[in-house]
Amino acid sequence: MKKSILLVVAAVCLAACSKSGSKGQAFLDELGINTDSVQILGDTIDVSTDSIMYHLNNEQAARLLGGIAPEWANDSVEVTDLASIVAVKELPTGGTLAFLWQESGDGGTMYICTYDSDGKYADGMEFVNWKMLNQGFMEDNSSAYFSEKEDCGGRFTDNGFTIHRTLSGMKSDTEMAEFQPQWTIDKTYTYAVTPEGKLQLKSVDLKKQGNVSAQVLLRDEIRDFAKMPASDASIVEKLNTLAQRKDVQNIDEEDRSYGELLWTVNSVYDRYPKDMMKWLCQHKDSNGLAPLMKKADGYGVLSRERIDADIEKLFSGDDANYLKEATKDWFPQKQDTHQEYEEGDVVEEGDMSSMAEVEYEGENDGM
Repeated sequence: MKKSILLVVAAVCLAACSKSGSKGQAFLDELGINTDSVQILGDTIDVSTDSIMYHLNNEQAARLLGGIAPEWANDSVEVTDLASIVAVKELPTGGTLAFLWQESGDGGTMYICTYDSDGKYADGMEFVNWKMLNQGFMEDNSSAYFSEKEDCGGRFTDNGFTIHRTLSGMKSDTEMAEFQPQWTIDKTYTYAVTPEGKLQLKSVDLKKQGNVSAQVLLRDEIRDFAKMPASDASIVEKLNTLAQRKDVQNIDEEDRSYGELLWTVNSVYDRYPKDMMKWLCQHKDSNGLAPLMKKADGYGVLSRERIDADIEKLFSGDDANYLKEATKDWFPQKQDTHQEYEEGDVVEEGDMSSMAEVEYEGENDGM
């Protein structure tokens, strides 16, 4: 009898421990999210956008994505792109790591975000096209067809996690022929998580196989800025350094890399407007960031109105006067933006819309 009672008590304790120790379930329950529709991660990060996921309502998405995706920060704005939570992991510090997928066109972005013990957003970064297979495209001045495949996964460590990302390029001589592997880029991103839930990108290890062109490597390097934690203010100086490199300054403006570079400038400015404008004040003769910022209108953030408002709000005295003078020719007013069209052309509203999705999330068109 005593033995039976002990077995019952052990079973009850085991069930209670299992329920309370179910990683990430308390976080999901508090949000009203069905835990059966979300992966509860163990030691490995095997997160698939083809697997079951929970589609978020506006309130849930605003809370989970509002800190990393500007369009979700204002819950009065209707967002049409689908946002879902795919997987969670309870962190040793008591916070939670979540993988959130937002569709866009034929692709999308995987946001990897941390939340403190109270469920409040702490930090995050973006992996565009977490898993992607491009069926085929043609490059300019080429009769060949190309295809690309991207795949991400990883594992958890004692103080964080690593993400392993593989990007492969394939080629075919004709549209109907089988694609043959040409090159592969393997990158391992090592992140640490602080007790406050802040992310730290410790290292990026690169390995490559085959003939990877300098153009592909540069484009991939530009895309790595999105993989830096949003809380890492050093991104501004790193972008400054990149902007002054010869290979960056020589990018053809018709190349997709150029559009992605301007998209990155916009994204960094959106998070650190004061840091970027302060840098302009401290480097008045620089040929790095200023020319890029001047050309970045139309990518969703930088505009005449935004520049004027930020100068007014964030600066005063000599800095404000310098910035007003230095940027006075940036971005014409809205009524002037259509002057480049020939007389008689009809321009419908929306023709001058953001190119961010075309250039950045248009990675499905290939590298």
